[in-house]
Amino acid sequence: FNYAQTKESFVRLTGLDKLEDAQLPDEIPRVGYSAQAFDQLLAAFLSKQEFPTTEVVSLRRQLEIDELHYRNAKTRLRPKLNLVAGINQDEQSYTLNTVQKYRVKSFFGGFTATWSIFDGFASQAVTRNALARRRLTEIGYEDLVHRIGQQAQSQAKYVDFAARTMAISDRAFHSATGNLNSKQDEFRRGLVSESDVTVAEIFLMDARISAYHARADYMIRIGDFLGTLVEDPASKNLSSK
Repeated sequence: FNYAQTKESFVRLTGLDKLEDAQLPDEIPRVGYSAQAFDQLLAAFLSKQEFPTTEVVSLRRQLEIDELHYRNAKTRLRPKLNLVAGINQDEQSYTLNTVQKYRVKSFFGGFTATWSIFDGFASQAVTRNALARRRLTEIGYEDLVHRIGQQAQSQAKYVDFAARTMAISDRAFHSATGNLNSKQDEFRRGLVSESDVTVAEIFLMDARISAYHARADYMIRIGDFLGTLVEDPASKNLSSK
């Protein structure tokens, strides 16, 4: 069931119509690693004035809203001046003949001024509350930016650790393959027993599984890192159309 669900998820992500079992490779291929490429991605991300993540952009918008609320609260007791201007057009009839009408156009304008001198310290309370909300949002924004920066740096290190583990597992896999070939050759010459060849085969299977797990973990780490950076280098290979 899990296997079927994973295939369906992969089909949706890749835009395929369907995925047959025969299309799946028998092994997870080796993946190259370049520390310089990941360092460049990390440096470009940390140098941005604002991280392009959904959480950061959303919280910055909220910070702008809180700033506007605070500015509005500070002007509650200031004089208010409203200007009004407009034009009105109507039709009227001054005779018994209702068909004969005259068009009347009128222009108007004016202004009103209001000034609340004292409101029982309500404006002070509103201003302080707005200021407190803005500062809380600022603290949350700074904490989020710091946390995402730390997360990106940590994930870059995890990618490096996973690459080292993958390299060690690949060497162990290569060594186990060579050991099996050596045991099979010695068995053909009668130097070792069949059980020795079987043990070498078991070692090779364990090494293969470990190598595949290390390669899969490495690719997962890369996905997590690129997800934090909101980067998809593969999208650069897509056609502009």
